[in-house]
This record gives sequence, C-alpha cells and structure tokens, in this order.
Amino acid sequence: MAKTKKINIVSMILISIVTCALMFALNQVTAFRSDDFGLMKSWKTGQPTQSFSDIFYTQLHQYFSWGGRTVAHTIGRILMWWKKPYSSLLNAIVVAALNLICCCYSKNRNAFTLLMSTALIYFLNPDFDGTCNWITGSVTYVWTITICLLFFLPYLGLLENKTYTHTSVAASIGLLLLGVLAGWTVENIGPTFVLMVFFIIIDVVKSKRYLPKWTITGGLGLLTGTIFMLAAPGSRVRAGMINPDAGLLKTLMLRGYYMERAIFSYLFPTLLIGGGSAPCLTVCVP
Repeated sequence: MAKTKKINIVSMILISIVTCALMFALNQVTAFRSDDFGLMKSWKTGQPTQSFSDIFYTQLHQYFSWGGRTVAHTIGRILMWWKKPYSSLLNAIVVAALNLICCCYSKNRNAFTLLMSTALIYFLNPDFDGTCNWITGSVTYVWTITICLLFFLPYLGLLENKTYTHTSVAASIGLLLLGVLAGWTVENIGPTFVLMVFFIIIDVVKSKRYLPKWTITGGLGLLTGTIFMLAAPGSRVRAGMINPDAGLLKTLMLRGYYMERAIFSYLFPTLLIGGGSAPCLTVCVP
C-alpha cells in the first residue's frame, strides 16, 4: 500500500512537471495581442508599467471608469509588466495547479484522475489558446477559477461530511482574505460560489454538525468581494458605452441567444459523443 501511494505521488509530480513544461513552451511562443497591450500600459503615465504604484493607480481609475474585474486585471498587469519568460512560467504553474485542484475535487485523487483532468481541460476547451496561452484570457478565466476552486476546497470537506472539531484563527483570517479575492474575480463566478457556500452552511446547520468559524468568515469575504466587483461604477459606464440603447429585456434576450449558440457550438459535439457512448458502456461494462 505504501509503495503504491509513493508511486502515485511521484506520478502526479511528473505529470505536473510535464504539464508545466509544455504550458511554458506554448506561452513562450504565443505572442502578446489585443487586450494584452492595454494591460501593459499605465494609465498614470501612458507608458508601459514600471512599478506597483502604476498598477494601483490604473486599477483604481479602471474600477470607476471601466469595470470591476480588479483581481484578474491586477494579475494581468503584473504579468505584462514582468513579461516573458516570467509571465510564461507563472501562467504555466497556475495551469498545472488548476489541474491538481480539479483532481482534489474527484473521489479518486490519483495520477490517472490528474491525467484525465489535464486532458479534459485541453480537449473540452473550445478556445484553449484564448483561455490558457493568451495572457488576458488566462488571468480572466484560468487564474480566477483557480483562486475560486482553491477557496472552495475546505467547503468540499463539509460536503463530504468531514467532521471539524475546532477552528484556528489563521484559517478564519485566511479564508476571509481568500474569499475576498475569489468573489472579486469575474461577474458570473462570484455569485455562483456565494450561493454554493450559503447552501453548504444551511446544510451543516440543519444537520446539527459543528460549523467552523472559517465557513462564516470565508462566506463574508466572498460576499464582500462579489459586492465590490458587481458594484463597480465602471461596469455601468462600460455597459452604457457598449450598448447604450439596450434595455433589460433586450439585454437578457441577447445574452440568452449568445449562450444558446455557444452551448450548441461547443458542447453539442461532446454531449452527442457522450450520449452515443453511454448505451455502449452499459452493454459492454458488466
């Protein structure tokens, strides 16, 4: 048993190293483009970012004039300031970390699961280059979901009926701060995790289990970050600039249409293959 566990750990480390190396190579040959150049520039000087004070000034003004994705864009500005190879290395590490975290969400946390999660992030991704190699796309999607899934890991223990008997101050403060970051990521992620945490807390209370204090501080941090993101004055300014004449009903209809088109374009082939293979698996697997 100990030997098997050791082989499994070594295999997972090797898979992570290979993933990191491949992602580093891909990031190195991916040219900066589009919004990357916007993240490269300081709003304070109009020149490429030279310091953290430039980033702070830019993000503060962006919050009030363009949008509330402060966490994602702050990370993006740091990466564009440091440039390659540092941005490529950090991005590769985060992609590998995301695979490991996804593996932690599986019942079977082993090398095979890690290999499958790594493969699925590639094969089920409709725009791998735009979400994993392109800096702006990566910080918006890969980095943010990594932060959120990392934040949610302790709550996963509650879903698995893990029993906690005490709460440390460090855990409470850590989950509070990580919750703020997780909530302040992307508009559709923060509210989703707020609801998930809320229902987990309700379930723990109803089942009369011990409720660790970090569940509350983490939830409050998550809610705070989400409010800061959604309440950004810049989001309303940007919405007015992009589609000033669209009312609520028209906006909802357009959003529904684009979502349906995306689902049909990207998920339909996967669902078709999965649905077609299900009867075969039922017959072939005893």
